[in-house]
Amino acid sequence: MPDCTNAIAHKSCPLKKLSGVKVMNYAEICIIKRDGKREDFSISKIKNAISKAFSATGFQDEYQLIADVTMNVINQFSTPTITVEEIQDLVEKELMRVRPEVAKKYIIYREWRNTERDKKTQMKHVMDGIVAIDKNDVNLSNANMSSHTPAGQMMTFASEVTKDYTYKYLLPKRFAEAHQLGDIHIHDLDYYPTKTTTCIQYDMDDLFERGFRTKNGSIRTPQSIQSYATLATIIFQTNQNEQHGGQSIPAFDFFMAKGVRKSFYKHMSSLISFYVNLELGTQPDEKAIRKLLEAHLLDPINRVGTGELPYRIDRPANQPG
Repeated sequence: MPDCTNAIAHKSCPLKKLSGVKVMNYAEICIIKRDGKREDFSISKIKNAISKAFSATGFQDEYQLIADVTMNVINQFSTPTITVEEIQDLVEKELMRVRPEVAKKYIIYREWRNTERDKKTQMKHVMDGIVAIDKNDVNLSNANMSSHTPAGQMMTFASEVTKDYTYKYLLPKRFAEAHQLGDIHIHDLDYYPTKTTTCIQYDMDDLFERGFRTKNGSIRTPQSIQSYATLATIIFQTNQNEQHGGQSIPAFDFFMAKGVRKSFYKHMSSLISFYVNLELGTQPDEKAIRKLLEAHLLDPINRVGTGELPYRIDRPANQPG
């Protein structure tokens, strides 16, 4: 079937089959779009919209009826300038007259398009506010992130787009509306699509004791405070990447204490080995260490203050005893 745009006089065009219809000069018709812009009139846009409504209802091969409806709509134009909304109102009216079930599909689709269009307009308003760093709820919603920094702005952009996606496609309609109305509050809605937990901490003591695996390999139990500290930073980073929310380890010093003890034993052992080798010129063993300890304890200088040696206080000669 040939396109009837600007071709009403085409011999095979069904729009010409209407008898007694006064054909307007379509070149003079101007369409006012929703944003106020003007564009040339196109018959095919009206015809295609009506055709889609017929197809959605299950009516096929209704070319003549679609052509008749299209021409009846056009012939109701009272002025050469008309808005998109006015044309759609005329289409609804004509469809209700000839095929109410098709009109219903057309109305539903029109409302859906209006809703989607409003959402896009709202999203642009939100994006403009982020760019201008307006002092509004969007830019002040996250106390852990400053919208005055490039990274903060990018995170806010992503957050608002994800929220919009969640509203439209993931949340049941009644929950989305309840959240928007303030009847309920879904915490961290922007992280809803990720299916992650939030503000939950790992058991660091368990990770230190058993070790853990990453995508690059496995990590064994640390043996020094330096290794404990390094693994702690890896745990923090991994935790931040795997879930949303803040991090707080209330018993951090307790979890790190084992690393301090291991380092203490390691350094003490090294010091004793050095001392034994220095004093005796031999490698340290239990017998050599005991010998040094006994000599250390038998030295009177080292025994002062242990309660094993008497001591005296020398008074000046001019003071009574």
